[in-house]
Amino acid sequence: MAATQTLPTPKDLNRQEIAFSQEYVQCLDIDDAAKRVWRNSPRPGFLARQAMNRAEVAEYIDSLWINRSLSTELTTREVLYNLRELRDQCMGRKPVKQTVTKGGKSKVVEVYKYNAAVACRALELLGKAAGLFEDGALDEKKPAAVQQINFIGVKMAK
Repeated sequence: MAATQTLPTPKDLNRQEIAFSQEYVQCLDIDDAAKRVWRNSPRPGFLARQAMNRAEVAEYIDSLWINRSLSTELTTREVLYNLRELRDQCMGRKPVKQTVTKGGKSKVVEVYKYNAAVACRALELLGKAAGLFEDGALDEKKPAAVQQINFIGVKMAK
């Protein structure tokens, strides 16, 4: 897991440009970020676009994006595990835990539910991660029962 790095504050940017860059990375909307930073200005959108045109501001925003992506620390293994769990729960293979309140008392019950849309999407994402939808990913000469694909993208035969 990567450690979160602290970003140096660029000396070429003023306080408002730094605040705008940070707000923009949080909300992903130039106008909203501009309204938050330049509250008293009659034209915050103009000031935001002017700031975005400066190379120093763009570089600072890029470094904020990199720092943000490092801090999420999401791994492929974790995503694939959660997709498999979601697939199994939505296909009714594994129970979903729900809290049921009756008469002022609540208890956790296991419910088997079928949700076709979510199950299909999870299967699609798992197949995409395995590279099943690329040209030539499956060997058409072998029957499907013999072919096994692990989720690193390497074909294996039994």
